[in-house]
Parts: sequence; structure tokens; C-alpha cells
Amino acid sequence: MNIRDLKKKPRLAWVDCAKGVAIICVIIGHTAFDTSDTFSFITSFHMPLFFLLSGFTMHPTTDKKTFLKKTLRDAKTLLLPTIIFSFVRIVVGGIQKTGFSSSIILSLLLKWFNSLLSSTSNPYISLGMLWFLVSMFVSRLFINATTVAVGPKNNKYPLLFLGAFGVFLGANSFYLPFNIDISLVCVLFITLGLIARSKLRFLKKHRTELFIVACGIWLYGIMNTHFIALAEYGMSKNLFAIIVALSGSYCVSVLCKTIHKLRFSKFFEFFGKYSLIVLIVHYLDQSILFKHWTSIEPKPYWVRPAIFRVIIVLCISATFMLVKAKAKTLISRPRHK
Repeated sequence: MNIRDLKKKPRLAWVDCAKGVAIICVIIGHTAFDTSDTFSFITSFHMPLFFLLSGFTMHPTTDKKTFLKKTLRDAKTLLLPTIIFSFVRIVVGGIQKTGFSSSIILSLLLKWFNSLLSSTSNPYISLGMLWFLVSMFVSRLFINATTVAVGPKNNKYPLLFLGAFGVFLGANSFYLPFNIDISLVCVLFITLGLIARSKLRFLKKHRTELFIVACGIWLYGIMNTHFIALAEYGMSKNLFAIIVALSGSYCVSVLCKTIHKLRFSKFFEFFGKYSLIVLIVHYLDQSILFKHWTSIEPKPYWVRPAIFRVIIVLCISATFMLVKAKAKTLISRPRHK
């Protein structure tokens, strides 16, 4: 792999559509948190789907020079927003609640540093939903480093081993710094996404049969509360939750691939393409703007707040993206004397 591999590749519309569905489910899940079967349904697939899709579109680097460039690019895209917006949430938000003093600032800065170090693995110190960006960075780092070390033809088994090791750590409640334990589980999902891309012919040939089986497994898992909460590394009952997550993610992917040519799917594609911005807006919404939404009434009263919240977060995100695009156009416009 050489430097041209860093260039942007054409986006897959159905992948963006699936990401759009997943990010909207994130907002709904945080509003219906632990209040209904909806939470079990959403948690059964939405975060694993992100990592599987990341693997499906990822092209691991094979040389050290490109590895460094990709790592720096991922740090800029994933870690920099984590550092900035976690500072806003923890330090600025803390000052709003407790007031301004040197001792408070020092305490908040220490809490912020510990949150960056521990991410969500430590249940007492958490970055909140930005754990996703940390784990995406760390898991991509592991995958690229492993591929550089052993080559693209031999990387699958070492990566699957790392993923299995992450499952072992989580099942035994071993917490590692910088979210490494959860990130290793994410390596498993990304690797399975890589494998899925290499088996496209098989998946296309047997799509109907696989979809029926996956739907059955997914439905059984939802009805029996087999779900995986990656943010807390929570597995209800047993490791069957991983199979349920794969089945649910596959079903959503097939549905999005089926409908992505329809006009209404453009809505999901748009927000899937900019899911990082939607996540950050929702992070600020969750932490600072509308905290009362996290303590809503049990079902069915969460439905109206969830719909309202989705609309608000998506409108703010869309406004930001449109303003950004307009500003970029104005900056790039040539000036006439």
C-alpha cells in the first residue's frame, strides 16, 4: 500500500444509510435508556454495526510510513474532538454547576485527565458517549499495526485472537487504560467487517437464506434480552449476545442496501455521512443542554421526548454542516480586485 491509499475512496450509499439509522438509534436509545424493550432492541445492534461498517470500508495499511500518516489522521479525526468536547463537558460544565475557583478548576482538570485515561472502562470515571471515538481510534491502531507486522494476508487470525482476548477481559471485568479492553472487542467487530468484504460473493449468493437465519437469531436475542452494551461492556446472560449483535447488524445492513436507492433513504445517508458531527451535538445535548431528557418517565412516555430530541439534534447538526459548507465556499471563492 502506498500514499495514494490515503486518498478518499467513493462512499457506499448503503453504508451511509446504515450509519444514519444507527446514529438516530443512538439518540433514541439514550432517551429510552433502560425504560423499555426499545432499549434492548437498539442496543442489540447499533454500536456493533458502526464497527462492522468501519471494517467493511477499512483498508489497513501495510507499511510503516503510511501507518504513521493514517494514525495521525485518525488522531486528528477521532482523538482531537474527544479532547476538546470532553473538556467542554467536564470542565466548562463543572464550572457551570459549582462555580469558579482555583481549587474547583484543578479538581475538574484532574477529573478530565482521568476520564481521558480511563474512557468508559472504569465505571466510576467516564467520557460518556465519546468512548466510541477513543475505541475507534485504538481499534484501528491495533488493526493497522498488526497488518504492518504480519501483512494483509495473515492479519485475520491475530486480529481475531485480539478480539477474543478483549471478550475475555470484558467477561471478567478487567479494566485497562485508554479503553483498551473494550477497544479489543471492537477489533473483533471491525475484523469481521473486513472478512465480510472479502466474502461478498458468498454473501450475495446466499443473502436470502442468511437474512432469514439472521432475523430469527436477532428476534430470539431481543425477546430474551441478549444484547451487548459496548459502552459499559455489558453482556446480558452470555456470549450469545455477540452473535445477536452480528445478526442484527447484518439484517439492518441488508435492509439499508435494499432501500438505499429510494428517495427517503437520502435522509439517513446525509446524517450517516456526518454521523461524527451528530454524535458530538448529541454529546453536548446529553451533557449540558438538555439533561432532563436523561431522567424521563418509563414507557410509553419516552416516545415524544425521543422524537423531539432526534429532531433537535439533527436540526442543529444540519445547520452546522450547512454553515460550514457555506463558509468553506466563501473562503475558497476567488477575490476580484
